[in-house]
Amino acid sequence: MNVTGRTTDWNSVNWRNAFRVVRRLRQRIFKATIGGNLKKVGSLQKLLMRSYSNIVLSVRRVTQLNQGSKTAGGR
Repeated sequence: MNVTGRTTDWNSVNWRNAFRVVRRLRQRIFKATIGGNLKKVGSLQKLLMRSYSNIVLSVRRVTQLNQGSKTAGGR
């Protein structure tokens, strides 16, 4: 079973919303790091790693946007 437990139709993903969710989580991690709140940093990192938006964007980056996807043996 995959991490999210649900299937994804790539055409129905709201990419703008997914980018916004991931960007806001990264900003929160940055602010907590600057503030020295390491407990919050850890919890936010765990939240980011389990975020559906982050998983979808990561898979998209590896499969579609990665320049290495056009090299020999990449399929």
